Amino acid sequence: MTTYQQTFDAADVTYTIECMPEEEGPEGFFASGDDEQDAEDCRRIRADLQWNEWAWFCARVTASWGGFEGDDYLGGCSYRDEADFRACTFEDMQELALDDLKAELERNGWTITE
Repeated sequence: MTTYQQTFDAADVTYTIECMPEEEGPEGFFASGDDEQDAEDCRRIRADLQWNEWAWFCARVTASWGGFEGDDYLGGCSYRDEADFRACTFEDMQELALDDLKAELERNGWTITE
């Protein structure tokens, strides 16, 4: 196996967010102990979904570098908008996508030095 070595700079990684349809409905994702509130949250999500794709979705964050990609997925997401998602969840998903990218590079013979 050929081994490649290159200084890896996370600043050169490009991140993208994909707001994908969630296969499951919001019912069953909420278990606060307050059945009325859970039902109200589900009704609000379903109503908001008519005009807001961020109301209920599966998030995919991709880290890309040098022709390689790493991903992280999170289902059952509900946010006001993209800015709300970025403020609450994006950073954690970036880290996980970056870890997946590094693993993909290593599987392909790269030695990552930071």
